[in-house]
This record gives sequence, C-alpha cells and structure tokens, in this order.
Amino acid sequence: MVAASSDVLNSTFALPAAIATVSGTTQSEEGIWRLILSEFCSKGTNTQQGSAVLILGDNLSGKSSLLRRLERSDVEKHGSALEYHVLSVQNDARDASYAYQLGTAGQGALGPAEALSLPVWVLDGDEKFSSLLQFALPVNPLKTVCLLVASLDNPGLIHSLRRWANLCSQEVQKKFNKETIHDAKKHQERQWQEYVDPVESSMSTSMVGGFVEEPNLLPLEQGVLAESCGVYFVVVITKSDLVSELSEAQYAKVLVQVRRLCLQLGAALVFTSSKDSKKMFRS
Repeated sequence: MVAASSDVLNSTFALPAAIATVSGTTQSEEGIWRLILSEFCSKGTNTQQGSAVLILGDNLSGKSSLLRRLERSDVEKHGSALEYHVLSVQNDARDASYAYQLGTAGQGALGPAEALSLPVWVLDGDEKFSSLLQFALPVNPLKTVCLLVASLDNPGLIHSLRRWANLCSQEVQKKFNKETIHDAKKHQERQWQEYVDPVESSMSTSMVGGFVEEPNLLPLEQGVLAESCGVYFVVVITKSDLVSELSEAQYAKVLVQVRRLCLQLGAALVFTSSKDSKKMFRS
C-alpha cells in the first residue's frame, strides 16, 4: 500500500459534457466537447504507466471528503460530471509486509525517497454520467482501482455499492474485449490464490521469498471473485462514526452484506470517518 503525501498536484478537470447536459447545448457542440475529452485522455494523462483510480458513489456519500483527506486539503471545490485530479503518493515502508507465496513481496515498490503521480477520476453521483467512465478507464482493466463509496447512514448502502459496481463492470465490458477481461480475471484469481496474511513474528519476509518451486494453489472458495470484471475494487464505507447509532444486529447485518459483496468483487474493505483524521481502518 502507499500513503498520500502532503504535496498534491490537484488539477480538477471541469468536464464540458456535464454543462452540455444541463444547459441545453446542441448535440453538435456536445460531440465537440466529447471529442476534446477523448483526445485529452489519449495523450497520456495517466502519469503512472497508464493506471487510474476511479471514485464512484451516490451524491453525499462522502467521495469529495475522502479525496480531500487523501489530498490533505480543506478546500471544497465545485464538482462536475467527471473530475480529474492527480494525487502524489509515496512509498509505505510497511509495503513489503504484504507478501505472496511466490516471493513477490516488495517487488516493483517505490524506493524510500521516490514518489509518483496517480491519476484520480471522480464521477458524479448521477448514473446518467456513467458512460463517461470510458474516458477514465486506462488501457488495461488491471491498471484500474475502483473505489465504491457509500455512507453508513445510507439505508440502501448495499444496493448502492452493487449498483455502482455493476455500472463499472458494464463500462469495462464495453471498452475491453472478452479476452482482455478474461486474462485480467485470471490474473486476479492467481493473486488471491498466492496471497498470504501479512507477515507476523512467526514468519519473516525472507522466509516467504525462499520459495523456489511453484506451490500447489488451492481453488477459490465458492462465490469469491464471482462478480469480478478485471479491475481492482475497494469498498469504502464513510461516516463510520455513526456506528454508535446502529443496533448490534443492524451493524452485524451491514457487515455481513458488505463483506459478502467484497468477496464476490475481490474488493478490499475500508471504513472511514471525517470526524477524526486517525479513524480510517481496513477490514
């Protein structure tokens, strides 16, 4: 994993297509704007070898607050249908503690003094703009990390997450051919099969790197990655401080539903709260 640095190049891209939709611009003018956006995206705007982070979720789900926290910025900006940001990230010294059985821990990671610029696209919470994801998706689904954001106070939380996951999958299927998507899925399956828990005191990273022969990989459990589309998903539950307002049974139901979805998507699960800068944890 990598952590956001305090120096952020934030270049919000106000999408003209959003203006065209709400202001009655002619189809000809809208087509021009979309052509400009397409050319903009094709000129290598993704600065990390064609990768991209997509942030999806309903309006008021906390997408903007999450991004501001990652940017360490208190400035609120007016959103558009599809916003473009560049997030500066640095290496996390603990990154090598996440290991694979084939000894890939830490390979390709940034050096202690290195940083990279990560492209981030934030889509408006209205589903009618979902087709704009075509401009944000990179050249390969494996180069995509999609954050599905929902707030804990949303009674339709699980339905919201599933809806946005389905919309992302639909756009991925439109952009990439079946062979590319199949290869991406197989790559993710392999990663799941190789993954081991973070190294504890009973096992060092050097021991993990000692594997020479390929281990016997077990098949995935039923339902795992069943709804994968080849991109990497991260489910983010915001406003986690509101858990105190839920009964134990309600919270347990939410956890079961969300974790089941995460297994089906192959997603990581993160809980956040803007009430406390330290209140961000993984599950």
